[in-house]
Amino acid sequence: MTVDRAPKLRRIAMALLRQEFPDRLGTVDKVLRVKTETPDNLRELLVAQTCFVRVGQLPGRTTQNQISAILDFDVFALTDDAAEDLALDIDAMLLGRRLLRVASGPFVGESLDTVVSQMSPHTVPWADAGVRRYYSSYAVTARR
Repeated sequence: MTVDRAPKLRRIAMALLRQEFPDRLGTVDKVLRVKTETPDNLRELLVAQTCFVRVGQLPGRTTQNQISAILDFDVFALTDDAAEDLALDIDAMLLGRRLLRVASGPFVGESLDTVVSQMSPHTVPWADAGVRRYYSSYAVTARR
C-alpha cells in the first residue's frame, strides 16, 4: 500500500505560519486561526480575532527523494489593510532567503525546501461583502 505524503506539505506550511506569526495566527480561545477549511462562522471569528488563513493543497509530483504540491493561501480579515498586510507577510516568509524549520510539534525539524510563487497575493471577492480576502498560490517541495 502506498501512502500519499503530500498532505505533509500543507501541515508543514500551517505549522510555519503559526510559528512565524504567533500574535496574528496563534490559537485564541482554543480556536485555531489557520485551518484547511473556512469555518461557517467566519465573520464572527474575524470580529473576535484579526485574521484567518485557509491553506488548501493540490497534488504535485512525487519522486524517490521529493514530494511536491501547490499550496493555496486565502487570508481573511474585516479590513483590506489587515488581509493584505498578512498576505504580503506570508509571501515574504515563504519566498525569503532563510530556510524555515518547524521548531515544535509533530513536524519538528521539517521544512519546505523550495517555494515558487504561482500567483502573488491579490484581492478576491468573498460571499460576505464585509469580509476581505487575499489569495496566493505557491509550488512547494520537500524531502521525503
